[in-house]
Amino acid sequence: MTIKIFIFLLLLSLYSGCAMNRQPLQQHLSAHENSTLRNCAELFVETEQAVIAAGVIDSQDVRIDGYPYLRVNRFLSDYRNEVSGPAFENWISRLQELAMSGWQVDKDCRTGSIQFIHQMHR
Repeated sequence: MTIKIFIFLLLLSLYSGCAMNRQPLQQHLSAHENSTLRNCAELFVETEQAVIAAGVIDSQDVRIDGYPYLRVNRFLSDYRNEVSGPAFENWISRLQELAMSGWQVDKDCRTGSIQFIHQMHR
C-alpha cells in the first residue's frame, strides 16, 4: 500500500471526528499539540498540499476556504442562507458527501498519474 493510499484511508477514518466540528481550519490548527483536532487538521493540510503538488485536483465541486472537509456546488450554494435546524444538518451532510466524493476522485487521479509516470519510465 502506498503512502498516498494510506493517507487517504486515514483521512476517511478521521473524517467523522473532524467534519462534525464546524470550526474553521485555522482554529483546529491552533489546538493543543497532538490533539485529535490538530492532528486531523494537519492531515487535511498535508493531503491537500500533496494533491495540489500532483496537479490532480477534482474541480467539480468547490473547496470551502477554512473548511477542508466540506465542498459545495452551485445548487447547494444557493441554499446557504435559507437552511436552518434539521435542514441545515442535512445541507452540511451533503457538503461532506461532496468532499468525500472529491477526495476519492483526487486519490484516483493521483494514483492514475503515478502509474502513468511509472509506465513512461519503463
